[in-house]
Amino acid sequence: MKKISVVLGFWFIFTHSAVCQTYKQEANRLYEVFVSYYYAGDFIKAEESLIKTLELPLDELNKCTTLSNLASIYSSIGRYDEALKYLNQTDDNFKRPEVFFSQPEKIKVTKDMVRSLKAFVYINKAICYQGLNSNYNAKEYYEQSIRLLLEIEKLRTVDIDELISAYSNFGTYYLNLGEFEKALKYFNKSIEIENKYDLPSSLETVNIARIYANLKQNDKADEYFREGINQLISIRGDNNYRLGQFNIYYGSFLEGIGKINEAYKSKRSALKIFSRTFGEKNTNTSRSYKYLGDFYLLQSQFDSAFFYYQKSLISIVDDFNETDIYKNPRIDSAFSETRLLDNLKSKSNAFEKYSESIVGEDKKLKNLKASLEAIDLAVRLIENIKNSLLLEDNNFFIIEDEKETYLSAIRIASKIYSLNNDGQLLDSIYGYAQLAKASMLRDQISEKEMLFSGEIPDSLKEKQRQLSSGVAFYNKLLNDEESKTQRDSLKISSWKDEVFRMNREKEIVDLQIESFYPGYEELKKRIKPITFEQISDRLGKDETLIDYVISNHREEGNRKLYIFVINRKGLIMREVKVDSVFDKHALTLKNISDPILSRDMEQRFLLYTSALNYMYKELISPVESLINGDRIKIIPDEEIGWLPFEAFLREMPDSTKKDFEGLDFLINDYVISYGYSASLIPEKNEYRKPRYKVYAYSPSYSYPDSLEGAMSEIKEISRMYEGESYFRREATKENFLNHLSKPAVFHLAMHSISDTVNSFYSYLLFSGGKDDSTKLFNYEISLSEIKSPMIVLSSCNTGAGTLYAGEGLMSIARSFMLAGASSVVRTSWEVNDESGSAIITRFYYYLSKGKHKDEALKLAKTEFIKNSPPSFSDPYYWAAYGVLGDTGKIKNNRIMIVSVITIFILSSFIYYLRRRKIF
Repeated sequence: MKKISVVLGFWFIFTHSAVCQTYKQEANRLYEVFVSYYYAGDFIKAEESLIKTLELPLDELNKCTTLSNLASIYSSIGRYDEALKYLNQTDDNFKRPEVFFSQPEKIKVTKDMVRSLKAFVYINKAICYQGLNSNYNAKEYYEQSIRLLLEIEKLRTVDIDELISAYSNFGTYYLNLGEFEKALKYFNKSIEIENKYDLPSSLETVNIARIYANLKQNDKADEYFREGINQLISIRGDNNYRLGQFNIYYGSFLEGIGKINEAYKSKRSALKIFSRTFGEKNTNTSRSYKYLGDFYLLQSQFDSAFFYYQKSLISIVDDFNETDIYKNPRIDSAFSETRLLDNLKSKSNAFEKYSESIVGEDKKLKNLKASLEAIDLAVRLIENIKNSLLLEDNNFFIIEDEKETYLSAIRIASKIYSLNNDGQLLDSIYGYAQLAKASMLRDQISEKEMLFSGEIPDSLKEKQRQLSSGVAFYNKLLNDEESKTQRDSLKISSWKDEVFRMNREKEIVDLQIESFYPGYEELKKRIKPITFEQISDRLGKDETLIDYVISNHREEGNRKLYIFVINRKGLIMREVKVDSVFDKHALTLKNISDPILSRDMEQRFLLYTSALNYMYKELISPVESLINGDRIKIIPDEEIGWLPFEAFLREMPDSTKKDFEGLDFLINDYVISYGYSASLIPEKNEYRKPRYKVYAYSPSYSYPDSLEGAMSEIKEISRMYEGESYFRREATKENFLNHLSKPAVFHLAMHSISDTVNSFYSYLLFSGGKDDSTKLFNYEISLSEIKSPMIVLSSCNTGAGTLYAGEGLMSIARSFMLAGASSVVRTSWEVNDESGSAIITRFYYYLSKGKHKDEALKLAKTEFIKNSPPSFSDPYYWAAYGVLGDTGKIKNNRIMIVSVITIFILSSFIYYLRRRKIF
């Protein structure tokens, strides 16, 4: 629930102006009219009074105040884009503060007045961004508004109201994210101020009720709901639009605890208030209709549910009045995209449930198609919303929140496919699957390619890079400081100000880039996954792609898992269900441990073999008959990204078996590589690829665990490939960055340090001192421009990282792919130095013999297992390494040079013999 703010005390400012008495009186009168209509919920008349005020000869401060109040009206009715237009007009003046102080003599404008107005604008900007799903922006503006208000020396009535609003809305922000502890913290701050100034706190009372409802503390929730509603009625009567908001939340709570009749009354009351206050075309009215639709759907009263869902669509679109439930509005015509999105998902769900209740294939098919049409519009709307968001961080919120929408589209389309076996529909199903995962990485890579295309000035690109790097740097400082027991509040405030400033500057740079590249926005809209036919064309004859999509939503304890198999023969889909056993085994394989550290080897052996066999049965066995050839490219999803497919076991070992020696691992039958998205598989290049040098780095560290194996592996690599090697003190971050733009292979044999809280701050550790100059952070890598065909990360955990729903692991390997590397050899856990060195050395050997990267790695691993002592058959020693991305060959410079020399010597010798014969 959002507490929309208005700027109070307008008359106080205006009476100090030099405008003639008539205008002052008229302005005050119009302002009083605005306030009375605003709090009564008559926003049309409130808007009229502000438009008339703008016709008066206002000074700059009062003009900005009036524009901001006009924005509040549009925020209140959910027209966030329109509200932002007015707020941005006001915000522009804050970049030119002199306009507020260069007024006629009698106007007494203080810095605190400007701070107060600025805070008001920022609160309402935050509300708008939150309504538009730009959560990162919302958080920044809430924090900035609170800091501004706390800087004011003496709070006036208007400032107190704004501070309450800021805390209250920031609490709602965290409540909506499910971070209840943080939400409660800000609600309590709001209540403290209200108690201090003896103000009613009905809003916070209801917000706290919502927290208790989410925590399933139903008695407390009911108590707080009733108290908050009674407080509001005593303050503003029972004809107030905010009472409608309270009734919606209370109705949903009552419905959740089984009090159906009371829930219905509460929701009907909300609709009555909103339709009377706002009219039919309004987000609040639309939401009320939608909640009533939900109510009837729960009772399986489908006719009533469809009636209210259709009314919810009509209410959110100005030019849509179609009562036919099989008709939908255009997705570009709503005045609130987020409300339209919610309504479409609910309508789709209703059609799907209705199809399950009816008999007859034709009727079932008709309603499933109606369900798919609605969810398809929802999917397209999500893509539009993502394209319009200002910062990448906002996309993480959207992707995590809406992944299940894509899964719904897959599920519904699959039901239709099972009825009509339409091949074209299968292509659509796979299209939804691709949208559901790694879409942000795919878009980021496409945008980076556009940025470095040469059409955009280098100065702008560098400015954007510097700002992005600066934001990440200060966020790292904030992350470190806020994790301390004793925090420096002055540093935190200063760094947050800097992040806020740089993000606003970056938005301006992004607009400038768009002006140089007019097709930039259209390009973003055209970035779509490629079709399975295109993917099939990119695969080799002996290659099969297996793409997994798994739901995070559970039905009766199960999660839906969709497996898509693509090869030269076409596309086939399989659908399976996994339960909590899948979660348990995935976690086991994520945390695969060093056998030396194990106290119970027999228990460890049973634990890992059970997990490896289970994963084979769930992930490979259902589709193994469809695999064409012996090369597999795995596109994982969610926890599947943790798994070492090469180590999967077809059968559980005999009960007498106690170790891994001689087990039939999947690596014996297949050559396996990995990818983030099928759309990122490179097109076949018929032209001859250049021969690459290898730049290798092996730092030395001040502590005793320096990587001795790394030194020997680099020396071996240098015998096979021409290039440059940097050991010990020469293996610095500076040297690496100086060479990074070269089209070369980069071999990094060093420590990598994982940030378990936020893997954007994981880093590679080079030689040097103890400060950040030796650390190459994950975010720095992603901002680089790389032209390398392969990065070999002979380090620990370089493929591990924070798991984001729909995007996968935010690892160091992913950042190198984003930066432009064609492929990355990464590790999934802490590798053993000795075994790792042996595998990587042989990997380069087979690579130098003309093998593909994935095949070279397989041969290196199987050779290691065959030639090592039996204990080294344990997957811990060999299964951590995997090839991500392009699996093409890396031509060998040194072999080419040796071959040329050999041919030259041989030719010279033959020539010499012939000469001897002649003479």
